[in-house]
Amino acid sequence: MAKVTRIGVDEMIRDLAKLVDGDVLASVGEPALRVGGNAAVAIARGTAPRRTGRFAESIHVEGGAAQGDWSPAQGEASLEPPPATKTTTAIAVGSTLWYGRYVEFGTSRIPARRPVGNAVDAVDRVITDALDHYMRTWLGGMGLD
Repeated sequence: MAKVTRIGVDEMIRDLAKLVDGDVLASVGEPALRVGGNAAVAIARGTAPRRTGRFAESIHVEGGAAQGDWSPAQGEASLEPPPATKTTTAIAVGSTLWYGRYVEFGTSRIPARRPVGNAVDAVDRVITDALDHYMRTWLGGMGLD
């Protein structure tokens, strides 16, 4: 009869349990989204139409670990990103100015400009690279690299 030895199984189970406890979200997901969100904000601010600059300056990130020190100006509302759960995290990039939706999506007389939408579309690769970086760092800290 063969004997089975459990070498490393207990450690593996503890490490996998960390995935469920949100450790991977805090160590990998949220920092990667923060990098992507900040990149999207920089692109959107650079491509936003400017008359006074108020719209461009109002573009920011909310949610996840990317809250930063932004707070809405008087009369502005929150972007209200989807709520984070034990297994998901989310951010929102945009403007809370009342006319922000018209700049982004246009009207019957004004074409859509999509500075935020185009910026978010452009940072897919940035987020993928950040996820790869933070995952390697996280796995290296667990001795799994």
